[in-house]
Amino acid sequence: MGKDDRSVVVKMKMCDQRFSLEAIAFMQEEIRDADENEVLFIGHLDDTNMVTKVEVGARGDEGSVNALLSWLERGDVVIHNHPNGLLKPSQADLAIASKLGDHGYGFFIVDNKVERYYCVAEPAFNGPVKKLDKSFLLNSLEPGGTLSKLYNGYEYRESQVEMISLIVDAFNENKVAVAEAGTGVGKSLAYLLPSIMWAITNKEKVVISTATINLQQQIYEKDLPLAMKVLGKEVEAVLVKGRGNYLCLRRLEETAVEQSLFEEDNKEFEELQKWAKATKEGCSSELPFKVNRGLWAKICSEADNCRGLKCNFREECFVLKMKKRATKADIIVANHHILFADLAYRAMGAGYDQAAVLPLFKKVVLDEAHNIENNATSFFSTALNRFTFNKVASKISTHLSGGAYKGIITRLNRYSFKDDTVLSDIPKAVEKCQQIMELIDQYGIAMTPSDVKGTTMRFKASALTTMQMEFLEIVKKFSSSLSLLYNLLSSVKSQLPKEDKKDQFLDSDLTVILSRLSDIATLCSSFLTLDEHLDYVFWTKKEKSSNGTWFLTINATPISISKKLLEALFEPIDSVICCSATLSINNSFDYFLKRCGASLVEKKRLLLNSFSSPFNYKKNVLLQVPIDGPLPSDTIYQKYVSRYLLRSLEMSQGRGLVLFTSIDMMEKTYQEVSLPLSELGITCYKQGDQDSAALLRAFNENITSVLFATSSFWQGVDSPGETLSIVIITKLPFSVPTDPLSQAREEAILARGGNPFFEIEIPEAVMKLKQGFGRLVRKKDDRGVVTILDSRVVKKHYGSVFINSLPETAKSFVFGKNLMDDLERFLY
Repeated sequence: MGKDDRSVVVKMKMCDQRFSLEAIAFMQEEIRDADENEVLFIGHLDDTNMVTKVEVGARGDEGSVNALLSWLERGDVVIHNHPNGLLKPSQADLAIASKLGDHGYGFFIVDNKVERYYCVAEPAFNGPVKKLDKSFLLNSLEPGGTLSKLYNGYEYRESQVEMISLIVDAFNENKVAVAEAGTGVGKSLAYLLPSIMWAITNKEKVVISTATINLQQQIYEKDLPLAMKVLGKEVEAVLVKGRGNYLCLRRLEETAVEQSLFEEDNKEFEELQKWAKATKEGCSSELPFKVNRGLWAKICSEADNCRGLKCNFREECFVLKMKKRATKADIIVANHHILFADLAYRAMGAGYDQAAVLPLFKKVVLDEAHNIENNATSFFSTALNRFTFNKVASKISTHLSGGAYKGIITRLNRYSFKDDTVLSDIPKAVEKCQQIMELIDQYGIAMTPSDVKGTTMRFKASALTTMQMEFLEIVKKFSSSLSLLYNLLSSVKSQLPKEDKKDQFLDSDLTVILSRLSDIATLCSSFLTLDEHLDYVFWTKKEKSSNGTWFLTINATPISISKKLLEALFEPIDSVICCSATLSINNSFDYFLKRCGASLVEKKRLLLNSFSSPFNYKKNVLLQVPIDGPLPSDTIYQKYVSRYLLRSLEMSQGRGLVLFTSIDMMEKTYQEVSLPLSELGITCYKQGDQDSAALLRAFNENITSVLFATSSFWQGVDSPGETLSIVIITKLPFSVPTDPLSQAREEAILARGGNPFFEIEIPEAVMKLKQGFGRLVRKKDDRGVVTILDSRVVKKHYGSVFINSLPETAKSFVFGKNLMDDLERFLY
């Protein structure tokens, strides 16, 4: 048996002594559904060693256990039934138990009624948690330690050591840590070292989540290998992306059949087929050529199209391989999109003690944590438009020429049903829903006359217009037709044979379709009873498709995400580390804590600290503000900005990043200054003229250049060295609360007697200003000027909040005529 002989023979026992009632009921039902044949289950144990959660691993023979090994967590148990009622293990059972036991997994046999069980091998019962040795980690960063030996010119960073100490405490004591780490602290290493040691010491996964796929790649390819070198220890790490990034081999094959029916140039698809045979991970980031988005959408993996255990490509499945790697891994490098998909799925009923989108984890680090409110909001929101509905409708029935159909309706035609008309009624019901969906589009677009893409309209129960009430009547008709379609499909599903030899996937495909229709129906119902859902904001958005046609999206979004994040993240996960360069405002974390739900965590469980940058901002950065400058509301403000840019960028010889709060102002300013600057030999780049990555690359490579940008360029842009010497912020980045969610949040604050300007607008603007300021200094010897042209920062009483939230710098708060002198002196 196993090396430590876990498979000690024990007497048969009653299942209710080791299994929860829910687990027993689940297994009984699955065995009945399998017509009393063998079913292999994966059992998860609680702290008392009881099997409380069970999922089906496979159906069939002993060989299936080989596939199961890659899914199991240490301490899990494999359970299977003996249909003959004899629980004595066979030789095959003993061989399997030995293999499982060597990996820390248990092996039980049950009877078909799940009344008695026989323990062939006990699972490894995880012992007490081993706390991290803080001194071991900190010593590696001391002068003369491992890191100093890896890098010539290494400099000890006290702030990095303090941050590691905070994170170790959070891991050891199951706490929530909020760590603001200034540029240069080395926050990646500060959280990776404890994460790696925790995974090694306690055989427990740690999830590292960050804002973007690019940052994921950096952590996985650069930061993790360095951290392992520092510790002198290797861990299994995996990069996990959303399933839409991976190729689905079954859909590729189905698309190949479709492609062969058309006489057209299939070169792109043929290249994809060649790549599919060569790729190891099947991830779109591996593609050596650009693929049309529409084509990738046809062949990428989708949850709704996944056949799971029954898929013919299961052994080659790229998503399955990724999940298996994640199950085995010690460190999972994810992004916020994947993390919140996982947490939303668990919060909706999957639970926190077994695999969901990600494997089971109890420790998580959220890098770039200032983004988590927005990231999480999208996963607790619902939306509907004609494309999302048509995607489901096409799976049911698509009308072809000559009166034929494709979709699940063609598969249902092989069966007979009590009601002879049901198969003709289903396509009619689909078409009826699609017709009303078109009406929703037409009426909604007419109701939103603006031709600006992204125009929104809010629906408030207390202030519905006549047009909005008429629009809701159309939604009501759609809801009724949807209900009819759902009932028709439910009826045929209930009449399908249990053991379906004609079409083994039909029942599961219908289940997925019905689930999606139910989600759509729930959104419609909520929209029609919006006065009963005061914690949500209901709104529509007018958008343009890729072919230039307008369409409408219906949305329901939670006004506050804090309680949901408390319940989905902070309460069930043992240790949560939130870190970013921008989490505090005026030396307080209150705003971040309230917005993300951490303020609801018990105070004794919260660890808060700000770790200042080791860079000498006071020596290397000059912060300039013209104290006599016009306010942004003045009519001369545009000319004032353009005039200043021409003078300052000529003096700096380009090397500038100009940040705007609106596309309109960026365009006007660019038109006014780009030609005069180009005549001085300064190249001007503008966001939107080319791909963002290519734009940044061109700017970084051309020292005498200027980049004009908005929105995303306020954060995440890295331009170290002499390519960037001056950052000019044209306006304080206040957002205009025109979108329905911002309006609803401000109304909620007003309703309780608060002040939205001070509670939301100022904190949001300060956070964004800190991000913009942070573009200048990216490494120790970077030096330059940050100019804020918006004089409100010195004229208004709230301006001090902005200034006090920035690192301490040299300052030039002077009359405009003196700005150039100070700029020249500092730069040269």
